[in-house]
Amino acid sequence: MKRVGEGIDDGHGGMFGEFIDRYPGSILVDQAIFTLGKSYQAQKDWVLAAAEFERLVRDFPESRSACDAEKALGECYWEQSRKPQYDQRETEQALIQFNRYLNRCPDHPDRAEAEEIVREGRDRLAEKCLRTARLYAKMKKRQSAVIYCDLLLADYGDSRWVCEARELRARLLIDLGRYAEARRTATRALKRPELPPICSCPIKKRSKRPVGNGEAR
Repeated sequence: MKRVGEGIDDGHGGMFGEFIDRYPGSILVDQAIFTLGKSYQAQKDWVLAAAEFERLVRDFPESRSACDAEKALGECYWEQSRKPQYDQRETEQALIQFNRYLNRCPDHPDRAEAEEIVREGRDRLAEKCLRTARLYAKMKKRQSAVIYCDLLLADYGDSRWVCEARELRARLLIDLGRYAEARRTATRALKRPELPPICSCPIKKRSKRPVGNGEAR
């Protein structure tokens, strides 16, 4: 995916800021705010850019640049987001903003790019859940691990991490002695009819050995 934030970098950000301060009632002030935001965005100053776009969509919701600003605001949040192993507050913020943009601007020409970022962001959040579940499983905190598997399956059912979450959940349930529930989870993981083609992780078989109630582990 191409990097977002390729905006106006003409070195005149100060000029637009001065115009906004001197003529706050001008019919051009919304365009000046948007251009200033794009200038900051082009310089990869995501915080200052976001502040201008927030100002535009808050104070000038009827502006002809409002939808462009809604999308650009999501881009600024997205650029501050981090890899799945780190805190995902910025990713969540970006997804909230992109979904707001998609809802408010149904005819905007750049929707496809925003939809792609939303899919990528949801996949990142799902991976974060799976990583957390694996960590708890490694710490022998199996019930906590199951909770994060359930969170992934409930909130990110379209993610490519679904099959791995189901496999992990089944193994955790076996370790917890919840064999019937484990069987149902494992069966769904094996069938996986609703998952996208990218989700193709195999279910590894364990060697069979008797357990307390006669089921095989």
